[in-house]
Amino acid sequence: MPEAQPPLTWEGSATAHPIMSDQLPDEVITCLQNARFLHLATCTNNRPHVSLMNYTYLPAPSLHQPSHPRLPSGPLIIMTSNPSSKKTINLLQNPNVSLLVHDWVSSRPPNVASTSERERSPVGARSSSLANMLMQLNSAAVSSISATINGETTVLSPGTEEEKWCKEQHLANNTFEANGAAQDLFGTSPSQGRSMSIGDGGRGSYIEDQDVRVVVVRIRDGRISDWKGGVKDFCLTESTGAAERSGGQPGLVNGTTSSFHYPDVTINFAQHIPAGTNISLDQTGVLASCARPAQVISVDICRVAMFVKTSDISNITLEAWLPTNWTGRFLSTGNGGLSGCIQYEDVAYGANFGFATVGANAGHNGTRGTAFYENSQVVADFSCRSVHTGVVVGKALTKAYYAKDFNKSYYLGCSTGGRQGFKEVQDYSGDFDGVVVGAPALAFNNLSSWSGSFLLKTGPTNSSTWLNPAEWALVHADILTQCDGIDGVMDGIVEDPQLCAYTPVNLQCSPGNATAACLTSAKVETVRKVFEPYYGANGSLIFPRMQPGSELSDAFIYYTGQPFPYTTDWMRYAILNDTIWQASELNSEYAAIASERNPSDISTWKGDLSAYKNKGGKILHYHGQADSVITSENSPRYYEHVVTTMGLPPKDLDSLYRFFRISGMDHCSGGVGAWQIGQTLASTANATLDAQHNVLLRMVDWVENGNGPETVTGIKYVNDTASLGVDFIRNHCKYPLRNQCKDPVNYKSPDAWECVQ
Repeated sequence: MPEAQPPLTWEGSATAHPIMSDQLPDEVITCLQNARFLHLATCTNNRPHVSLMNYTYLPAPSLHQPSHPRLPSGPLIIMTSNPSSKKTINLLQNPNVSLLVHDWVSSRPPNVASTSERERSPVGARSSSLANMLMQLNSAAVSSISATINGETTVLSPGTEEEKWCKEQHLANNTFEANGAAQDLFGTSPSQGRSMSIGDGGRGSYIEDQDVRVVVVRIRDGRISDWKGGVKDFCLTESTGAAERSGGQPGLVNGTTSSFHYPDVTINFAQHIPAGTNISLDQTGVLASCARPAQVISVDICRVAMFVKTSDISNITLEAWLPTNWTGRFLSTGNGGLSGCIQYEDVAYGANFGFATVGANAGHNGTRGTAFYENSQVVADFSCRSVHTGVVVGKALTKAYYAKDFNKSYYLGCSTGGRQGFKEVQDYSGDFDGVVVGAPALAFNNLSSWSGSFLLKTGPTNSSTWLNPAEWALVHADILTQCDGIDGVMDGIVEDPQLCAYTPVNLQCSPGNATAACLTSAKVETVRKVFEPYYGANGSLIFPRMQPGSELSDAFIYYTGQPFPYTTDWMRYAILNDTIWQASELNSEYAAIASERNPSDISTWKGDLSAYKNKGGKILHYHGQADSVITSENSPRYYEHVVTTMGLPPKDLDSLYRFFRISGMDHCSGGVGAWQIGQTLASTANATLDAQHNVLLRMVDWVENGNGPETVTGIKYVNDTASLGVDFIRNHCKYPLRNQCKDPVNYKSPDAWECVQ
């Protein structure tokens, strides 16, 4: 019998000193080749689940046929699972898995027919019970290693070429020789009652069945343990071959892949990507809801993807795009809605301008909030920790990559991203020199309750109180009749909705004269309620009214007669931990509960920004005045809250904080106004790239040259298509000033407007 192997060298943790390589350690390969089963650990809603799984190990990228580029690169593990099983349901919600494989108990039996591509298990064929016993004894003598493997799964779509090919590999690897009762342990499917040949390894029901789903695991990192308690950690980086197939270069320059170590950070991959590449993005499982299948990058970058542990039960996915044309500046981006979606368009936007740019997934994947259920740590990531952690790690990586520190640090975000930017200013004042925040989701809990209140006001679609989109178009036309001319010109834009005291009484149908051009009394009352502030039972304000002017969009967002999913998810999974709570139950009491619980202080309503002011920080805040998701009336409320809290009038607050109202802009972008102000990648198409026309460049100019903005210039293209030319240009005023037209004939010229009190 061979000598017992010495214990492995102890390494502190997988995130501190892992072995970085594009190949699995030999010990892991041995385990995967010799073991028959592995333990698969999945988790959703903070509830773990473990399954014993048959599997196939594909050790080399060369096994991946070129016709299947959507398969992950590197060594893979293939399994199959019933589509209705607990593990499959978990995998579709959370693709992160942990596997345990070892050779302590049994070895993988030999296949009937070995292939030239995969080596036969070193245990070999077993011709007799005596030979089998001797082989088991010999195996037991050397069986001293187990491997915990962490990775990300892809549940392949049924009927695809990828699924067919992977199932073929799995079948070929599970043609076991019959070996008595022990081999027949999984020979039948109790659930389906099938009769199969003895020792088929469960092929008939667990692999060959047409209904099973094929699961592919891309190995990320892991830990090897030996029989004496020693451990060794490893992290799998992208191979040279995989990088070449993607058109890039392996690893980071100057050896950063192997030399960059940061607590709780694992580099998933690093790629060099040339300018002009249309990068294919992961759309696996819930990531498909992010609706970001690809992103074009206009400059050469090094793309680094990281797994960052934020607690024992939470983590973030973080990406850094490091441009070759680096300007010495750092930029972080934010998220939107409840989503755990990296906003790649914003990351690309920053990298295009020469910022070392980071973006993260806010601690979960997809656009829903189910991951918040009974997991306050994921909520903490969504509230603030994801962005702050991304900044800390991103700055360290930037310094390591460029071998020098950044000069200035910036932030760009809208909606939830706007709230995240203000959260940084309020709680992490040292992170940024300047932040550009749009339509911020401030007073977040109350905003969520307000968003759900419209269903109660409109009623469901079969209610006499509900208005269809055509009826909301009548309301919009009436709003323009009453309020469009307040700014001095009828141009189809309500320049300052705060001045619009709209009343729907003119739409009331006459008795016995209900036509398509008027509304019933019940519907007029609905319109009146929609444009009222949302108050609590004690008369306190929960959230301001919806501004008039967004109703054409809101007919398909808030006024649909259906529950608003963000409200339902937030109340169910973050506030109440009650998965059956219904949106119809919402009332002011539930709104008060959400406001009081305020997990991780997500409200983001602190008015004292002194720490950020004292370090010389700058805030450029904008909000569209036709916002269909977050009423534009909430932003002036917060600005005035800062004024009174800090005891600084606008002229004294200007060195820190300037707020601009963008007339006719919808939520973050779009709308009938001059909304293209350089806040997004899309808004820069054929635009004038200077500080006056671009809020990100304006922030840089303000921080680095002291040129604070007095106005923000927006452009409206014909049909929002740059190639069709400019429709009009407008300078948007710094709050509390507002725009007034002084030359109605030439209202499309910016010179026809002036900022007034």
